[in-house]
Amino acid sequence: MRETWACVYKDLSVPVSERWLRDAAQQETGPSRKGAVLVDGVVLNGPTTDVKAGEKFVEEAWRLIMEEVVLKATDVSEKVCEWRPPEQLRQLLDLEPRDSGEPHGRLLALCRDVIRYSVKTNHPRFFNQLYAGLDYYSLVARFMTEALNPSVYTYEVSPVFLLVEEAVLKKMIEFIGWKEGDGIFNPGGSVSNMYAMNLARYKFCPDIKEKGLSGLPRLILFTSAECHYSMKKAASFLGIGTENVCFVETDERGKMIPEELEKQVCQAKKEGAAPFLVCATAGTTVLGAFDPLDEIADVCERHGLWLHVDVSAPTCARLVRFPAFWQLWWEVSHILGTNCQVPDSYYLNASWGGSALVSRKHRNLLHGIHRADSVAWNPHKMLMAGIQCCAFLVKDRS
Repeated sequence: MRETWACVYKDLSVPVSERWLRDAAQQETGPSRKGAVLVDGVVLNGPTTDVKAGEKFVEEAWRLIMEEVVLKATDVSEKVCEWRPPEQLRQLLDLEPRDSGEPHGRLLALCRDVIRYSVKTNHPRFFNQLYAGLDYYSLVARFMTEALNPSVYTYEVSPVFLLVEEAVLKKMIEFIGWKEGDGIFNPGGSVSNMYAMNLARYKFCPDIKEKGLSGLPRLILFTSAECHYSMKKAASFLGIGTENVCFVETDERGKMIPEELEKQVCQAKKEGAAPFLVCATAGTTVLGAFDPLDEIADVCERHGLWLHVDVSAPTCARLVRFPAFWQLWWEVSHILGTNCQVPDSYYLNASWGGSALVSRKHRNLLHGIHRADSVAWNPHKMLMAGIQCCAFLVKDRS
């Protein structure tokens, strides 16, 4: 294996035909890591990296990661973060790029400092959005994909991972309840929502790919007042305009009110606008509310609107499992004088957003999701896949 790695750097700049001639000659003399190779008058003395030193560095760095990240950083007795202000942290890390390389000892020390001053997102007391804790099997899978460095765009360069992607997306489609469908993994839930908006617009006006927005009526979309901010961002990016994002009123538990949606759609039509999309949310960021998908789907069917369901909202998946969180919920509700309605995330317990679809007990929270045209689902939250793992799924394969 070392012999193969040692030849990689030499081979990159050598034409295939010349490599064949060289390899044929070496079959008689035997390969030599120290011997120079003459190609077009240029002497290739060997790899630009010392393979043995590189292997040793990987071993030592791996040991450091296991000790400081996998073991120590998940210990409840350790700190979540060794916090420092930005200016102080810049001085501590010495991040200035240099013209020459650094010795391995210095690089390992830098690795240790990076770990020390980073937020330990797998720590049991880390309660920010997105995270559900450390899953060791997911971590190993991420190590493997980083080492293999695949690019999943053709079977030729990534046969295994392409099949893995197809299999996982197919299973997610089954959980949604579609008989068929398609999907793609992308950089985040915000991108998934933008994909949905783009497809809904294309279905409403297929000529838009060639002719653009000129000549179209005022396009308008509807979403919950508790929706993710990415809906306005997507409308801005796609040229629809943030003023054409209509926010539908929610009830005291943060759920979209279908009757209000019906009123707004009808009013928009009276004003000459062209409704084309409704985005429902399953697991809002603040209250953890699940919109009534069946009733919203009825409105969409009556008016011929694309229904997208965002099940990727970034509430803290780990936090909803702690009793202290609910004690705080009751105290804040009492101070504010609200009626203390329990959010859906309380009943959800160990599942969150789209991940409730894999729960026999809680998938009823997404009743009616099979009627959606598209779904944004982030397994890197309650399903504990590594960030980023975001799927955009559509019912119509065409």
